[in-house]
Amino acid sequence: MATHRAPAPGGPRIPAANDDETNANGRVRYHYTLVDCAAHWTAGEPVAGGDAAHAEWWPLERLDELELWTETVRVIQEAVALATARPRDA
Repeated sequence: MATHRAPAPGGPRIPAANDDETNANGRVRYHYTLVDCAAHWTAGEPVAGGDAAHAEWWPLERLDELELWTETVRVIQEAVALATARPRDA
């Protein structure tokens, strides 16, 4: 697993995580790149897209209940730190 950072136009650098799934011969079957961004909720409810069966807001203090990949938790924590460090746009 590798972690990279990509610059976001006009914003902080956004963490990204990469992971490969290989077969028994060591060939890559799937390569995942997860890119997350920090944003401030203003209105509305989350809606699942074609890649998800369900979407909802989840309290940060209850993340451990989701049993997420440790890299996902790290990215969420970094995004929270970035979002709280930056002033909101007026």
